[in-house]
Amino acid sequence: MHLCHSIDLQIAMGSTLSFSEGGLMTLVETFSGLPDKRRGPAKRYVLMETVVMAVCATLCGADNWAEVADWCRDRQEWLREQFGWALKGGTPSHDTFGDIFRVLDGSVFEERFRQWVAGLVGVVEGVVAFDGKTLRGSGKKGSNELLHRVTAYAVGSGLCLAQEGTCGKGHELAGLKNLLEVLILKGCIATTDALGCQTEVAEKIVDRGWGLRPAGQRQPEELGRSDSGVFLRRATRPALVA
Repeated sequence: MHLCHSIDLQIAMGSTLSFSEGGLMTLVETFSGLPDKRRGPAKRYVLMETVVMAVCATLCGADNWAEVADWCRDRQEWLREQFGWALKGGTPSHDTFGDIFRVLDGSVFEERFRQWVAGLVGVVEGVVAFDGKTLRGSGKKGSNELLHRVTAYAVGSGLCLAQEGTCGKGHELAGLKNLLEVLILKGCIATTDALGCQTEVAEKIVDRGWGLRPAGQRQPEELGRSDSGVFLRRATRPALVA
């Protein structure tokens, strides 16, 4: 596994790790005040510090709790210098990371993380692609174990802006509507497949104050779409092309 150096993370994230600049929320600010369900000895490690460490490790390529724990242990000095933490008890073990995230409110974590990413990305420009996929290896084909996600992907920047879990591929429309609630698509064009060309999606856009008109001409070359579908926009702000 390739892990970037701590200095690479610092450069990549600018000053949004431990102190504010230009109104951007830092990781520390983002995850401060998370609801903590732990009791007694289980609160040995500060929740905010543990979450921030896990996020940093994941951004550097760690993809399981053992790798997260190894990354944090090897970079304790950097964590102390960057965030000003004492870390008197060292960093959590892989079991502790797993236990903490098991009781963490996933919806609150997701909301906070989205806010932080939105601050980094700023105003999204260009094409945002909405698509639903089944996660490979999440379960046996045809079983209820399979995980399904609708993803909003910023094509120009190569960033996943948001994901919404769905109860099977037949429920992707609900996930798409939820994403439209939380994403601000000012100045961008978003694409979706035929499933998104539904009355419910149009109503969702209109309810948020956007306009609707049929697509009479072929869309920009990078979309690679046919003339069929709908083009939703507010004034000069394109919102959805299907």
